Amino acid sequence: MWDFSVGRALDLMLKTLPFVLLRMAVYFGAALAYVLVTGAGAGIGWGIGGFGDTGF
Repeated sequence: MWDFSVGRALDLMLKTLPFVLLRMAVYFGAALAYVLVTGAGAGIGWGIGGFGDTGF
């Protein structure tokens, strides 16, 4: 049976911390890009809608 060690698990997490931080940065960047592109699309749609008149 495999024996789990909390200390060894934490040590492995610390050794791979740069990769964990890089992964978090990539995920955060993707989420931020999604929000920005969605906002830009809404702004473009609102701007184009401003060219129409009230009966349009």
